Amino acid sequence: PCEHSFPTRRSSDLANLSLTQADMILFAVLIGGDYDTKGLKGCGEKVALALVGKGEGAKLQAAYDIAKVSAKPEDVLARWRNAVADVIAKGLSETTVKGVVVRNYPALVKTLRAAVDYPSFDVLSYYFDPAVYRLSPTSSIDLNLPTNLENIISSMNVQHHRSEEHTSELQ
Repeated sequence: PCEHSFPTRRSSDLANLSLTQADMILFAVLIGGDYDTKGLKGCGEKVALALVGKGEGAKLQAAYDIAKVSAKPEDVLARWRNAVADVIAKGLSETTVKGVVVRNYPALVKTLRAAVDYPSFDVLSYYFDPAVYRLSPTSSIDLNLPTNLENIISSMNVQHHRSEEHTSELQ
């Protein structure tokens, strides 16, 4: 696969998880998503889902909400990052064919504690506060496409004609 290919999930795969928006954002921030394709080095889907199961999505959203109004948002996110590292260090339960295994992922804890700019405040803002355009209840959009399309084509023809005139003048 190419370097930018990601595993895909069907909505049916996630149907029984009862994920909140904050849980999905945490998952994307950990394993990589639209706004940061790298995620947290060494963090895979199992760890991300285990952290979602421990309520870390809501904690990330709370940290982001505080960081938005903080003079030092990076300090707020550093506290969240260290708290998550503590959760991982204590161990995450994983169900295997041999039963439930608790793993503490020391390399991931080390990576998380050393990641000074993780998660990026900008990336979190893209997820939690996306820029969207909202129409007012009285607004309308003119979708008279044939007329608009005709105007565009007409404009292109005029531009093309002028370009031909300019080319002939240069010759």
